[in-house]
Amino acid sequence: MITLFLDLDNTTIYSKRRISDFSNMIKVEDYNGSPLSYMTKSSYEKLTMLLKREDIQIVPITTRVDYQFNRLELPDFKYVLLGNGSILMNKGVVDEAWLKNSERCRDFCLSELTKAFMLLKQTYPDTEVLRFPDKMFVFGKFGNTVEVASLLRNSLNSAKVNIFTQGKKVYVLPKEFDKGQSIKRFGGSFEIGKIISAGDEILDFSMADFSDVFITSNENCNKPNKILSQSKIFADEVFDYVIKELG
Repeated sequence: MITLFLDLDNTTIYSKRRISDFSNMIKVEDYNGSPLSYMTKSSYEKLTMLLKREDIQIVPITTRVDYQFNRLELPDFKYVLLGNGSILMNKGVVDEAWLKNSERCRDFCLSELTKAFMLLKQTYPDTEVLRFPDKMFVFGKFGNTVEVASLLRNSLNSAKVNIFTQGKKVYVLPKEFDKGQSIKRFGGSFEIGKIISAGDEILDFSMADFSDVFITSNENCNKPNKILSQSKIFADEVFDYVIKELG
């Protein structure tokens, strides 16, 4: 069996601002009444086909939280890892054992997360997006992420939290809410077989440490088991690779 851990945004689905030709795309997300995200028709068909097979399980792993994921019009997945691995959905229901473990991890660094949220709120009062979803991690959008990340790194205990930037986004996450660690956690509870993972951002690179193969479009990844996609939109390559591996 193969388990595919799949990042969503800019790996599997793409925002409309990244698309120049919509003729081969399927809309998979609306936001405030307008189309927001798309998949290629080919990727959507291959994903749907793979989800019907018994020799592979596909586990989306995303920084999106429940209400953001629920906006997506995608085929049903048995398992979904939300909040960078803080929440596991099992057949559409929160896995309580996983949640309790995540809450213990969160409680260990809750003071650092709270400190980060208050620091950002006080230092950047005009920031339109600053959230502390379910007190699990801190997320915000800023004009100067380098400055924001530097402030956080100089103020927080790096032994307890990770700080990531992604475009205009800044995340402060408990160490355990890491995509690689989430793959490790998942493997401790469920059968996984050969592991293939795919992602496009630095936030995704840790998946390679717990995968047999890591597929990425990011040339800055130096993991020895990476496969570097040459396509701007590489979801088709991910699914083609998996189909070839399944034989």
